[in-house]
Amino acid sequence: MTPNDLLAFETEIAAEFNAGEIPYPVHLESGNENQLIEIFKDVQSIDWIFGSWRLHLKCLLKGVSREELKAAIRRGKSMALRFPKERVYGSAIVGGTVPIALGVALAIKRYGGKSKVWCFLGDMTFRSGIAHECITYAANFELPITWVVEDNGVSVCTDTREAWGLGRERGPEGPTNVFNRGSIRYYQYQSKWPHAGAGVRVQF
Repeated sequence: MTPNDLLAFETEIAAEFNAGEIPYPVHLESGNENQLIEIFKDVQSIDWIFGSWRLHLKCLLKGVSREELKAAIRRGKSMALRFPKERVYGSAIVGGTVPIALGVALAIKRYGGKSKVWCFLGDMTFRSGIAHECITYAANFELPITWVVEDNGVSVCTDTREAWGLGRERGPEGPTNVFNRGSIRYYQYQSKWPHAGAGVRVQF
């Protein structure tokens, strides 16, 4: 799947949403197509994907068909996508999938599994207590999980670094031992879409 394929899918969803054909919230992403494609080169079919309410592109890259994904979004599931066959799980709860991803990684290690967990989280969630606890636990017990921090600089419309009293320069602050062990991947991006919706139709 190419960056243009990913962008085209989100553009189609945006058009349907703005036309009123999808009467539910949608969360679109753009500007990170190349980064995601690079990350998913290391993701195997047996691996688990956990993420937030912005999960469309990860679903496509994990093997969910365009038709199945689009049908779920049309049913109002954009914020909480779940595809058990492809092992993809999302949640509208901020940080909600972080401890679940940790638990799956723990189970894989205990039972000698060969799969791996990939947990995608935003830059604001990354600096929350639940994320630091789970990331540190996973590092200490060498669990088969990679945390992917997607930094767009904001949480909804709030500047992440201002909220946490950090400097203006963006970067992946966190437990140094975790970064040294290579269990975190970090990238920055800027999406052309608003936090929710597609920038035309107003939601109430």
